[in-house]
Amino acid sequence: MQRVAVRQIVFTGDVKRWSDLARALGGDPVVTSPEYAEFEMSGGGLLGVHAASDEAPTGSCALQVVVADLDAARGALAAVGVGGTMVTEDFGRVLDVHRGPAGPDVAVVEGRVALPADRGQAVLDV
Repeated sequence: MQRVAVRQIVFTGDVKRWSDLARALGGDPVVTSPEYAEFEMSGGGLLGVHAASDEAPTGSCALQVVVADLDAARGALAAVGVGGTMVTEDFGRVLDVHRGPAGPDVAVVEGRVALPADRGQAVLDV
């Protein structure tokens, strides 16, 4: 079993304004740059704020599941008949799962899963 965290990413034309909003709502900055910011939200989960592009226009969103061991997650998904495409992005390895059980695409991303359980974060053991 491994811990996972849920990250919602919003694409915007104004990363700074969205970042101000996240901070005002109790978000603790994890990553900050002009193109991308990420916050651990006090009520649970992660909020990513990404500069919009042609591929991800303003107002679009993406859902990611962050895991510490992407190979183990890929194996667990395959065991229940869910496949995907492994890609390498600038920030690391990603398993793109197309048309997941709920319909929309989801990305399983290898990364830090260190949200403290005592803060009530959305961290699950799977």
